[in-house]
Amino acid sequence: MATTAEEVKNLKKDIGQIKNMLADQLNGSAQNGKSDTIFNRDEIEDMANRAGKSVREFMTDKREKITDATDQAETVIKDRPFASAAAMFAGGMLLATLLRRR
Repeated sequence: MATTAEEVKNLKKDIGQIKNMLADQLNGSAQNGKSDTIFNRDEIEDMANRAGKSVREFMTDKREKITDATDQAETVIKDRPFASAAAMFAGGMLLATLLRRR
């Protein structure tokens, strides 16, 4: 399973490829005339729609994971309020100690 950073990197790579293809297409059509183009308008729209769908799916997936993690954290806090408070206190003390050392 790919990490979030890898997924973002892959999305950026895909969008960059689409951008380069469109730039090459525009340069080629300007130099050779519009009848010599590789992609037509429908193909470009289809590529853009697929890229948009991919980004929407990525964002929906991450939003669902965040919601699940939030729900799990709330459940743990409700089930064990004292242990959760002690863990938060210990984490705060550790963070304060680390920040003082700077």
